[in-house]
Amino acid sequence: MSEYPLPSKKSHKVPKKKGARRAVSSAAGDDLAPAASTTKTLQTATRAQVSQYAIPGGIRSGTFEDVKFYLFSRRNHSGLVDTTRPLYANSALLRKASPHFDIILSSGFVESEMTSLDTPFPVGRACFTDEYDYYEDSDLDDNDDCESNGKPEHTTAHTIPERTVPSTPAEPTLSQPSVADSGKQTHTPAAPEKVDGVDPEMETNNYQNAPVPRVALAGRKGRVVYVPDFAYRTWEAFIFYTFFGTVSFAPLGSQTRRSLPAPKPYDPPLCSPKSMYRLAEKYGIEELKELSLRQLETCMENHNVLVELFSSFTLTYAAIQDAEVEYLRAHLRDKDIQRQIPEWLQALEEGKMPRGSGALVAKILAK
Repeated sequence: MSEYPLPSKKSHKVPKKKGARRAVSSAAGDDLAPAASTTKTLQTATRAQVSQYAIPGGIRSGTFEDVKFYLFSRRNHSGLVDTTRPLYANSALLRKASPHFDIILSSGFVESEMTSLDTPFPVGRACFTDEYDYYEDSDLDDNDDCESNGKPEHTTAHTIPERTVPSTPAEPTLSQPSVADSGKQTHTPAAPEKVDGVDPEMETNNYQNAPVPRVALAGRKGRVVYVPDFAYRTWEAFIFYTFFGTVSFAPLGSQTRRSLPAPKPYDPPLCSPKSMYRLAEKYGIEELKELSLRQLETCMENHNVLVELFSSFTLTYAAIQDAEVEYLRAHLRDKDIQRQIPEWLQALEEGKMPRGSGALVAKILAK
């Protein structure tokens, strides 16, 4: 007989708090939408407090990252953007960075779905695009010259290899819900009827012309999101920002080349300030927009201000225009700038300038 009697089962019962389980599972990736009361609290919390909310869920589940993004990372010689690569993030920190992620991480967002985070990129999904709308994006690894002066902003790639997963008889797509962590399969609806002789449960592989069955896989559950309009390198720097609130910018390709100090192992991954401004503008992240704008202002030099001013990027964003026009006016009498003006005016006259250049010249001369 034990020297210390075991306490009764009754003494160990803990009253269940309504909604507690939902708050825990949201950090673990089981349901990426926190309870309404939790969401309201997190909206006014600091980044450190949001981390304190998210990290315990990772401790309990073994999975802190509950969102997987796929992004393009390269522009090939033909001009297509390709080479999709994965990045992982935490949903609570993403929501803290921008309320737009409340939509992106919801079930109604077409490019987002709940599945196993361990599934590879689906073979039936396009792995390239010819509709990437920012041709000058230097955060894409590029063998062709995209910058105005023919030089990329930086060439150092910050890579995260795809995580290795066990092979399966058929490579699944990411559109079917995954098997729950307990190993029990989720409810499967009745099979839909064939439409025009095509089985909806089979998906055509665009590149091998072979049908691929949609199957569910066990593993770490989370939301997988496809991001077709930003570069892998930009998004990596953005995820780092959601964790730590810091960002590190590479010099512009149009700047004078200077030797840079070797990066520390804990430094943020480099990204283009133009690419990050574009991301911050789309997702309404004012702090990140301001950081990117301030960096671009420090990149202005007499020899590159006209190059930057008449780029398609600057012509897209009024705040960038205002900053660069202000610099040009302040240095308009400098010899370096005076020497370049005839060449740019001739290009404008010959119609070789981007759309909106004429209005920008009028803006420069307005004061």
